[in-house]
Amino acid sequence: MKRYYTFTVKKLVNVQHLVTIEYLQMGADFSYPEEIHDFYEFVFVEKGKIFCKTDEGQVSLEKHDFFLISPNTAHSYCVQNQTPSTVVIVCFKSNSGIIATAKGVHHLEDELIQLINNILSEAKETFVFPLDKKLTLNDHPRLGSQQLIENYIEELLIKLVQTATYQREIIQVMSNLQDIRKSIVKEIKQLLNDHIYTKITLSDISRQLLYSKTYLNDIFKDATGMTIMHYYQHLKVQKARQHLEKQESVYRVAEQLNFDTPQYFARIFKQKTGMTPTEYKRQHKIR
Repeated sequence: MKRYYTFTVKKLVNVQHLVTIEYLQMGADFSYPEEIHDFYEFVFVEKGKIFCKTDEGQVSLEKHDFFLISPNTAHSYCVQNQTPSTVVIVCFKSNSGIIATAKGVHHLEDELIQLINNILSEAKETFVFPLDKKLTLNDHPRLGSQQLIENYIEELLIKLVQTATYQREIIQVMSNLQDIRKSIVKEIKQLLNDHIYTKITLSDISRQLLYSKTYLNDIFKDATGMTIMHYYQHLKVQKARQHLEKQESVYRVAEQLNFDTPQYFARIFKQKTGMTPTEYKRQHKIR
């Protein structure tokens, strides 16, 4: 006989109680006084534009914006010289701390807007309409509607938590990637400095750091504005200037810094400084 095993489903979001569901038409001079309570509240702008003021400042909410307010957060709403607005406000109790991940403003796409519409549709079949602060069952509430309302709220919140969590993970990955790139650029610079008086090629660096030459050049140029070899030339020219200021011979400086020929050194030096090594040396001659 086949054996079966149970699997306990972990509930990410659990709505214990509905508090209010409001469907409000806000006139051009509408204001909703500040209040504070021990349950969650979200507002969805069906049309128009409103402002919500909280402890953290004022936010502007436009059509299809969703704003989640955590328990014990003072908040108020108003319309400031705008066309009339229509909003949905839902208050509920939940001990699922993960909900706070979705706190703040979200612009909803069609899938989540449909969940808002589902909440409203079931609420109209369940409670006395127009919906107000006190939910009162109508004479013939639709079977199962109360549970569906909670289910839709939970699904909405789960989707928002998933999106918020995914975005944070992406940000973390990008942050980690930036840290890795900074570390690689630092290693490249160290290698170049270590080989000021010798020679190192892009192929050498690629073999040592175990990354492709193209990748190394790309991230290095993003960080410095120069390719690796151009930066290497820049370092050598900077070091050459120090030697020339001490009135060392051009030939000797080119040899010390491992340029192929004095002529090649002179060409690179002029590209970087606008003058030949001889001209630079003469300009810095001690009088």
